[in-house]
Amino acid sequence: MNIVKEKAQQVMKKAIELAPDKWMPGGRPDPLGDSRDGYIGMPVSRIDGPHKVAGQARFAAEFALDGMLYAALVYSTVPKGRIAAIDTAAAEAAPGVALVMTHENAPAMAPMPLFMSAQKAAAGEKAAVMQDDRVGYNGQPVALVLAATQEQADHACTLV
Repeated sequence: MNIVKEKAQQVMKKAIELAPDKWMPGGRPDPLGDSRDGYIGMPVSRIDGPHKVAGQARFAAEFALDGMLYAALVYSTVPKGRIAAIDTAAAEAAPGVALVMTHENAPAMAPMPLFMSAQKAAAGEKAAVMQDDRVGYNGQPVALVLAATQEQADHACTLV
C-alpha cells in the first residue's frame, strides 16, 4: 500500500510542477494572457487599414517604373491539338505593344528536371510552354503580350 501511495504522491508532485503558476494559489498570472501586457486576444488596428477601406491605399502593382512593361497571356481554347497558324499582326500593331511572343519567336528553354536536387524544391513541369505548336490542355498559354499599360496588353490579347 505504501508503494502505491508513494507513486501517487510522485505523480501529483510532477503534475504540480508542470501546472502553470496562475493555476496555483498565490501564483503569478500568465503574462501572455494578461491584456495589459500584450496583444494576444486584443484587436489591433492596422496602419494601412483606413487607407484600404477608403480605397486610397497604393499597392505594389500601382507603382510604375520607367520603361516598365505589363504582360498578358493568350490561352488556348481547346484541350488538345496543334497550332496550325497564329495571327499576331493586329496585336503587334496595337498601341503600346512592345512584343507579342508565341512558340514561333519564344526563346528555347532547357528542359526542366522532373526532380530537383534540394529536398524542399518543387517538382519540375514536363510540359514546355510556348516551345512548339502542341497544345496539351485547355487554358495553356499560347502567346504573351508585353505593352506599356496593363489595359493595352489585355486589349492586344483579344486581337491574337
